Amino acid sequence: MGAAILLNALIFHHGLTGFRGIKGMDQLTANGFPLPLDLYWEWQKILKINYWSIFKLASDILVNFAPVLYKNRALAIMFYVVQQLDPLG
Repeated sequence: MGAAILLNALIFHHGLTGFRGIKGMDQLTANGFPLPLDLYWEWQKILKINYWSIFKLASDILVNFAPVLYKNRALAIMFYVVQQLDPLG
């Protein structure tokens, strides 16, 4: 369930890219891997706009989600999925 919540937030985040300076996923990676802490802070910026129903719970899950190694792998897969869904609108 937590992974589904994170994926939902990432899809919504992708749609917000560029809005009020929100960074895209390509800007939240290093060496091809997501930067969970940078993602967390980007979601905090989004929370200042609104979208609490999506990003508050997702932020909490991100902070408490598995050790860093597993978190990075899972987020890398989720980033890839979001990029693959993008052309579908």
